[in-house]
Amino acid sequence: MKKQIILVLLLMMPFLMMSQTFSFNVNGNYEGWKVNNAIGNVTDGVLRIVPTNSRNPNIRFRKGIDAKEAKYCHIKIRNYSSSANTIRFYFPRTTDSNRDFFVNAVMETNSPKFVIITLPTDAKKTTSELTDLDGWEGIVKELTLRFTDRKTKLNEMDLIEIDQIVFDNNPTLK
Repeated sequence: MKKQIILVLLLMMPFLMMSQTFSFNVNGNYEGWKVNNAIGNVTDGVLRIVPTNSRNPNIRFRKGIDAKEAKYCHIKIRNYSSSANTIRFYFPRTTDSNRDFFVNAVMETNSPKFVIITLPTDAKKTTSELTDLDGWEGIVKELTLRFTDRKTKLNEMDLIEIDQIVFDNNPTLK
């Protein structure tokens, strides 16, 4: 019986590795994400991010994302902020540790419902001459999601809630 279970698991392994999903279904479990410049709370299947009157509230994941299996990132997000309107994806280039490459995804402001944002890796937008940078490849060891630019301050009224983050190769979230 043990051999059959192991065989089934081995056969299913490639299908299980095709996406990386963070659903925040266990209270208090951030699933590897760290909240910075804000107060974080995971309850009832939602990661709540309450900025602390500071610049650059963000969440960071340092456990590795396989870019080959993560052409798209889908985020189910509810944004109560009137100031936070863009999610910025920062990650180090594979050639060095600089975090000067990012991708923007526009999100609704003051959205009372969860909205799905899909970010394809080929929708790269950068701040300077980084458009040809091959940053999303191999194992991305660190990814930071910022909710503002470095100048915009958010306070405790600018609540952001994330229901799910999915990295996969599907252009739409299933």
